[in-house]
Amino acid sequence: MGFQRVAHFHLVRNLHNPLDMLFLNPFVSLPGVSDYLKITWPTAKASVERLVKLGILREVSGRKRGRIYCAEELLNIVAEG
Repeated sequence: MGFQRVAHFHLVRNLHNPLDMLFLNPFVSLPGVSDYLKITWPTAKASVERLVKLGILREVSGRKRGRIYCAEELLNIVAEG
C-alpha cells in the first residue's frame, strides 16, 4: 500500500468520527472534537477544516479563537422534525 493510500485512509477515517459526533450535537468546537474523539488538537483541526471545506460545517461564532462550528443542514433536518 503506497503512502498516498495510507494518508488518504487516515484522513477518511478521521473524518468519519467528527461526522458521528455531529449527530449528538450539531455544534462543535476544536477542543470539543479533540476531547470527545481522543485525538490530538492538530488532527481535530484538520478534520474540522476539511468538513468546512466540504460544506458540512460552517464557522458561526465569528471569533478568531474558541470558534464554534455548526452542521446547519443537519440542524435544519432536526428542526423540521
